[in-house]
Amino acid sequence: CCKKTLKHYILHHCPDLIKTRERNKWLDRDSENVSNQDCPVTPVMVCDAINDCIQKSTTDPTGVRAEKLFLASRSTYPSATVDIATVGSILASSSNRYQPKIVSYVALCKDPLILLQARAAVWKCKGLRRMMIRVLFDLMSANE
Repeated sequence: CCKKTLKHYILHHCPDLIKTRERNKWLDRDSENVSNQDCPVTPVMVCDAINDCIQKSTTDPTGVRAEKLFLASRSTYPSATVDIATVGSILASSSNRYQPKIVSYVALCKDPLILLQARAAVWKCKGLRRMMIRVLFDLMSANE
């Protein structure tokens, strides 16, 4: 029920995803530039890319580079570890008052809607928005 509604809203509010409606097909593609690196992409690298994008101190204002690093990191590290780091980084950048309350993936599963606390600027960046949707979709799937 919630998963179907979430998918409807994603496709309504993110028309750039309509072309590929298969489950997560748009996120499963490999990044040629990222996957060919000599060292594995760590969750810390993902967080740095997210912070650069949010602070507009990068040549990637759309957040697509951060998304590619996110996907590459998930292929090396447990997705739960990468998701926790990603959500923490995005929420920490949304408010100076935010203190990370997420200490485990289980806690994030219990309250997946905490992702909606991200500021509007995060949702306007295509790559960051798709990362948040991916994490939210996985959390909603885990709750079924």
